[in-house]
Amino acid sequence: MLSSLLDATGGDGDAVAEVFASGAWKHGAASKVLPPEVYSSLFEVIEQPEVKTVTRIDPKFLPAKKGGAQ
Repeated sequence: MLSSLLDATGGDGDAVAEVFASGAWKHGAASKVLPPEVYSSLFEVIEQPEVKTVTRIDPKFLPAKKGGAQ
């Protein structure tokens, strides 16, 4: 990855630093610097099922109303 970025930026260390992230590479920034064929060889898209949200709330898990039961 680093060598591909250095090649794509002509050795510009500042441009390469713009692609760093905490513990990983910024894939969006890398896609702007690297040629598409190099980018696609270094990154892959993994699709995951959609996360569903809970639409029903069980009242026994809600906090008790102030002033006691009514």
